[in-house]
Amino acid sequence: MPGIDAAHGRRAVLLALAGALASVPLHAQPQSQSQSQSQSQPQPQPQPQPQPQPQPQSQQEPQQEPQQEPQPQAPRVRLLGVDRIALGGDTATLDLRLQLDNPHPYPVPLHALRLRCAFDGIDTARGSSLQPVRLPARGSAVLVLRLDVDARALLAVLATLPADGVVDYTLDGDAEIGLTMLRVPLHAAGRIALPQR
Repeated sequence: MPGIDAAHGRRAVLLALAGALASVPLHAQPQSQSQSQSQSQPQPQPQPQPQPQPQPQSQQEPQQEPQQEPQPQAPRVRLLGVDRIALGGDTATLDLRLQLDNPHPYPVPLHALRLRCAFDGIDTARGSSLQPVRLPARGSAVLVLRLDVDARALLAVLATLPADGVVDYTLDGDAEIGLTMLRVPLHAAGRIALPQR
């Protein structure tokens, strides 16, 4: 019948609409703004920790050796001549004329000279002088030093003396610088003519 069919049609439409509404969730909770922002913004990457730089090892400074004070240079000695030979029994004396050269740029006073002399390798005479000698800066001084002679040694030298009277000589000794108790060596060698009687 037409009325009954129409009623069944409306019922079917209502049932279909009710089923469609039932499939939709009634309380959908929206996401909070903070959650949405956190999801939308990229997460910061952890920064790498800086590695500690190795400290450069301090180089140990080389230890400087203490500087030694320069030692004074010895005066240079030259035998200018044998001025006199005096024989008297078992003893004798001879006078040596010496030149002392000062290598320093300042004056040097000398005291208490001591020398021994050898002719042709024979230890012949020795002596000393307490007379002070002042050497000028880079200059020289001449002095006469009297030595005591071993008469027998001198006679041995004179017995073999050549016609020109020239012999080899060596001088060795020392001298005191001022009154400092500091002694410097003296040395000279060469050839010299002995006075002939």
